[in-house]
Amino acid sequence: MSNLNQLNPYEKLIVCAYALVFCFISCENDPSPEEKIPEFTSYAIRIHIQPQADIESFPETKSIPDGIPGEPTTKDSGEEESSLPFSIIEYVVYDLKADTLVHHFSLNKENSEDSEFGVHLYDTLQTGEYRLCFLAHSVQERTFTEERMVTFPEPGDSFYTFKNISVDEYIRDTPVEILLKRKVSRVEFVPKDTLPEDIGTIRIIADGIYNTLNMYTGITELSTVPFDKTYQLSKAAESTSPKQSHGFFTFVPQADQNKINQVNLNTYNDMNEIIRLREIHQIPIYENRITRYTTTLYHPAISDEDFQIDLEIDEDWEEDIENEITD
Repeated sequence: MSNLNQLNPYEKLIVCAYALVFCFISCENDPSPEEKIPEFTSYAIRIHIQPQADIESFPETKSIPDGIPGEPTTKDSGEEESSLPFSIIEYVVYDLKADTLVHHFSLNKENSEDSEFGVHLYDTLQTGEYRLCFLAHSVQERTFTEERMVTFPEPGDSFYTFKNISVDEYIRDTPVEILLKRKVSRVEFVPKDTLPEDIGTIRIIADGIYNTLNMYTGITELSTVPFDKTYQLSKAAESTSPKQSHGFFTFVPQADQNKINQVNLNTYNDMNEIIRLREIHQIPIYENRITRYTTTLYHPAISDEDFQIDLEIDEDWEEDIENEITD
């Protein structure tokens, strides 16, 4: 204190100013007793995925290529349940507030140790807001890019959904209900004719199918990849197998892009010689719908131009024409 009294008034002012700044900084750094520090608690959640009987199925009736096919049908409750139409579930979690990826798990039926694959899923998340995304399929080869895009070399039958949830202490009381819905269309070609003895292969070439899905939004990207696949055919196996069909799956973009521009069907005999060539344009595609064409696939066309005549005979007589012949 004696040292402070020896200072002149100006020096005393400087010392007091520094003291006030020090007190201000100390108060800022020390949290007050009333200040609440947010706590993040982890909660276990149980996700219930609807069983196979509740998954919307493809319709059994033939769709109309020039129009929108009918509504999908569901399995009757009395029918025996079949195995799940997928063997892999992509489970991806995003933090809604931070707009970031939390984690991504690929769950494989082959590695599942219990019978709950495709029925229940368990996770642990901290308090917060999340988007849970699910994509069920059976394609081993796929690529994830930019934490949101999944790309397949060739899509298979696929089911998708997402759900936004809040994780807090109440999440333990109620399981998260998830209904997977089919996310693809199928283009299918059914033969009207039976297999000839010298049948070889059929090749399907599409100029572009949609193979990339945004996991966060469920929107199909407009980029496409060509489809080119050859199927081996056998006359010997025809009697023991159900009626054959050939085709492919594709994701479906926005409404103004929902067509496959061109598909070529090339059939070959066992000497790898062309039997029939067919070209189809502007094939409509819709989610959870089959666009099915029934046509001659395995036998040659009547002429090189694939020109056919349907012969119809009208056996009804018109009015008689009466004429008399005189000598």
